[in-house]
Amino acid sequence: MTKLVKILFIFSITTVLFGCSTNSSTKESKKERKIENQIGVKEVAFYAIAKDFEFSEYGLKEMTIQAIDCDSDLIGLICEELKSLVEVGHFLFRNEDFIERTDSSYKIIDGEILLAGIHRPGTLKYSINNDSGEFISELSFLLKDQEIVIFIKGIVH
Repeated sequence: MTKLVKILFIFSITTVLFGCSTNSSTKESKKERKIENQIGVKEVAFYAIAKDFEFSEYGLKEMTIQAIDCDSDLIGLICEELKSLVEVGHFLFRNEDFIERTDSSYKIIDGEILLAGIHRPGTLKYSINNDSGEFISELSFLLKDQEIVIFIKGIVH
């Protein structure tokens, strides 16, 4: 009788553990799909924090980046080159045309990147949370024929 109870106990524990792990992985895959579908969430190689913002009555005029970091999986010298350019001079995005396009909850502006004496056209896609002042953006431009996409966060005061 005790052998039968032990076998039933082991069987029930196995069933419960197997059921929990299957349910857990299903929940995890649903969560991952949900995150992937959010706007602004994608894999990028560069990350930065913006500290200085200048706004006009028309919208974002300038944004300054003090430091930049790279994804650990990034291979090649572009990461080190971009980091050293930011260290040598300031990194500034300037919008003088004040033309903004709207794409769902993001504003898109074309402007100019000023990076240690280098001038490049760039596109900034950004959103500001009115309650918290959180600034989230994605800046893209070409540097040495390579597209650079930087995910930028900051707080607008």
